[in-house]
Amino acid sequence: MTEKIDVRLCIKPLSRSVIIQDNTKKDLGSLCGRVVHWFKKTSTETASKTDRVKPFVVCIAGGTGSGKTTLANKIKSALGNDAVIIDQDSYYKELTGMSFQERAKTNFDHPNSIDFERLCQDVKIIKQGQSINKPIYSFKHHAREKEATHVKPAPVTIVEGILVFTNKELRKLADLKIYVDTEDDVRVLRRIERDIAERGRDVANVKQQYLTTVKPMHNQFVGPSKRYADVVISGNADASLAVNKIVENLRKKILQH
Repeated sequence: MTEKIDVRLCIKPLSRSVIIQDNTKKDLGSLCGRVVHWFKKTSTETASKTDRVKPFVVCIAGGTGSGKTTLANKIKSALGNDAVIIDQDSYYKELTGMSFQERAKTNFDHPNSIDFERLCQDVKIIKQGQSINKPIYSFKHHAREKEATHVKPAPVTIVEGILVFTNKELRKLADLKIYVDTEDDVRVLRRIERDIAERGRDVANVKQQYLTTVKPMHNQFVGPSKRYADVVISGNADASLAVNKIVENLRKKILQH
């Protein structure tokens, strides 16, 4: 059983402590040591007879604009070739046969919009030490591209997305589940900036989508899925300290095992 730890970085910028469920404070290094000890135990238990450690799957969830993708990228950047990212956004269901106007009206924030069958299958393949061809999704055209991205297995596989905790099978495939908890106002501002800069949207479009699907689906599915997390990190503060400490220990305790 995974130890349930509710970890939140203190809002005070200079604070090095974390708040746990019983509201007591513990040194961050001590906390990371507990997490890494669990990592090492799990990797040892899942090792094959040839002492080959199976890819360790970390699922990262949180609301739109919470900072989950940033967290995933920081871990990936720190671990380099020892980590790969599988993003939920690449696995929206194929909407062939629908016009662009019809596709644009799809509720992409509902769990039914995700091809979890293929996502889970790809995670299983990665865990078996084999490569996958990850789909490429176009947010501008609301459609899956013909090309795919070849992803090779790595010691650490990061699966990130707003709805990754809503699927029971995917939760079972995860060795560690992290939820990034961020205030609504912060998230919506980040969402506006991202969709305009990266997805070809305008303010009116982002506002309409947020009010009609993003916010209601967050309240119904994303927010409640936090209860499945092993670790909860605040996205309002700089998580670099926690990320660096965990990655440092992962590199020493697991990747060099």
